[in-house]
Amino acid sequence: MKPRVVTVVKPGGHPLRKVTLLLNRRSVQTFEQLLADVSEALGFPRWKSDRVRKLFNLKGREIRSVSDFFREGDAFIAMGKEPLTLKNIQAAMEELYPSKARALTLSQQSRVPSPRAGRTGGRVTATGANPGTPLRREHPADPKKPPRTRGEEQEAEKEKKPPVSGGRKMLPRDDQPARVEKEPKMMAEESKPERPGGRKRRPAGIISANVEKQYETGRVIGDGNFAIVKECQHRETRQAYAMKIIDKAKLKGKEDMVDSEILIIQSLSHPNIVKLHEVYETDTEIYLIMEYVQGGDLFDAIIEHVKFPERDAALMLMDLCKALVHMHDKNIVHRDLKPENLLVQRNEDQSTTLKLADFGLAKHVVRPVFTVCGTPTYVAPEILSEKGYGLEVDMWAAGVILYILLCGFPPFRSLERDQDELFDIIQLGHFEFLAPYWDNISEAAKDLVSRLLVVDPKKRYTAHQVLKHPWI
Repeated sequence: MKPRVVTVVKPGGHPLRKVTLLLNRRSVQTFEQLLADVSEALGFPRWKSDRVRKLFNLKGREIRSVSDFFREGDAFIAMGKEPLTLKNIQAAMEELYPSKARALTLSQQSRVPSPRAGRTGGRVTATGANPGTPLRREHPADPKKPPRTRGEEQEAEKEKKPPVSGGRKMLPRDDQPARVEKEPKMMAEESKPERPGGRKRRPAGIISANVEKQYETGRVIGDGNFAIVKECQHRETRQAYAMKIIDKAKLKGKEDMVDSEILIIQSLSHPNIVKLHEVYETDTEIYLIMEYVQGGDLFDAIIEHVKFPERDAALMLMDLCKALVHMHDKNIVHRDLKPENLLVQRNEDQSTTLKLADFGLAKHVVRPVFTVCGTPTYVAPEILSEKGYGLEVDMWAAGVILYILLCGFPPFRSLERDQDELFDIIQLGHFEFLAPYWDNISEAAKDLVSRLLVVDPKKRYTAHQVLKHPWI
């Protein structure tokens, strides 16, 4: 079976907990292991009394085996010792389907629709979609839809959200073949509880002090399973930063993940990579003080402009590949490249600079990696085949991003919005330069896309090669 994206909600707490996981049937040997993995991902290690003990589908039927779990839908309710109640189901529905919770009933058909993700309860990530619809954020487990009829397009227009303010506003055209959507980041399967011997070496320079004495915090600008991000300002210098606040209680058993992220960012220094300024830690939280990039992310820019002129797309890819050269020369793979993780800096001369952010899945590669992780639209075929992968997965994602920048929709889409089919298409590497959307795009641009979206990672262009390509 192919890897599956599932979302698990654990009601009862304040706030309610939700996590999105990418699981492979072959790596789950027993139901007890599955419960333990889900519990740890939600922040309840197996030794905790409130750990996950039962799983239910959204109709309230208990999941009792691994085969049951992989046969059901892609959203589940996790419970501890307490019994499942209608109130629990309603709370889970409201979290998974915030805009449609009241319309959902327990008499839904057996294939539960994929949950929608808003700004809360998980990080958002991008995936492609279908023609004539506005750009919007959706859950990754939503399979991709094919081109729709005009009537379906008109119905979808009712959900249209206004474009991001600032700059020239261009609404998606009615004949646009796809949209780009955001999804919660999937957890890596390799994330395990801390080792019996204790944690690895901690990053240097962590300050044990009250961060509020040094920084004033502002509005929330992002959130995820373990953290929120706020604007902040240094009290003395008045310099603006972004403050990532990590809840250590939710992180229990996964402390090494944050330490790894800090160590990797500390090892990088490049104008196209977001800088880490300081790290604070208290008994309850970890604070990462990051460079603040005020122009939003590339996903927002895609929403606003739909697609970009070739010269603009080339400059953006150049920024990305300069960052990747710096990382890959140090044998660091990002593993989660997508428009939301590329921040747009607006320069005084009216130009823009892309800066790579979010190193939560980044890894120092010393041998082939087998962990299944990433975001479906951007995931490389060798990750799905589980034969081992390396730095080349970032270049595949760069190819997907370039394709989207040039035409406004992703290269790989499932006709039936089926995730297994999408993964099959990715592994085959089948994509087209669809007319009329690619008719006016140069052969040089198409050539570079074709050299990045190569199934064989050994034949795929490196970041160094991209920067030497004539189109760049």
